[in-house]
Amino acid sequence: MRPKRILLLDPHRMVREGIASLLARARPDLHVVDPPKDGVTLAEVTTADLVIVERSHADGSVLQLLTDLRRRHVRALVLAGRPEDRGAVRMLRAGADGYLTKDQPATVLLEAIDTVLRGGRFVSPRLAELLVEDLDRADRDPHESLSNREHDILVMLGNGRRPSCVASSLHLSPSTVSTYIQRIKSKLGLDSVPGLVHYAVRTGLTE
Repeated sequence: MRPKRILLLDPHRMVREGIASLLARARPDLHVVDPPKDGVTLAEVTTADLVIVERSHADGSVLQLLTDLRRRHVRALVLAGRPEDRGAVRMLRAGADGYLTKDQPATVLLEAIDTVLRGGRFVSPRLAELLVEDLDRADRDPHESLSNREHDILVMLGNGRRPSCVASSLHLSPSTVSTYIQRIKSKLGLDSVPGLVHYAVRTGLTE
């Protein structure tokens, strides 16, 4: 039986090397694939058994990536440097099969990987509480009405990206991004990009 292929999508080389070293020692049945410098191809993603993606994915398109992975039946585990919040809940809805914060010990990472590879879901007790609360919430935040692409763009704007940079990162035309921004402003009841930036910061959407 071939080793399970683990694709690491974390912008920090130290984190990638640390996880690869851990798995080489603890789980030789897992083969870690380090993405090439010029980006990950569709073939590399679809042949992976598990993709571990950092929450603040380099190009900002985490939700869209998770949606694409689910559509292609590729398991995904989000590794985050921030505590569980409603953004984590949205990532699970988008396609993540697990969510793990980086302050957890290595044994928990191994448990999360095994759980997701077996077809299960890995969430902390706190995130499980948030999921239950999400089912009962009647007063949802305005940005929860955004599509995954709109949400990604709002986060990127909140992180200081200019619309032209957003277009380049997401491989979209400037006019397409402009259309998305207009939709976001309409849904949030705002009339300017600075207003969107302020909203993203105020609601904790920024990384």
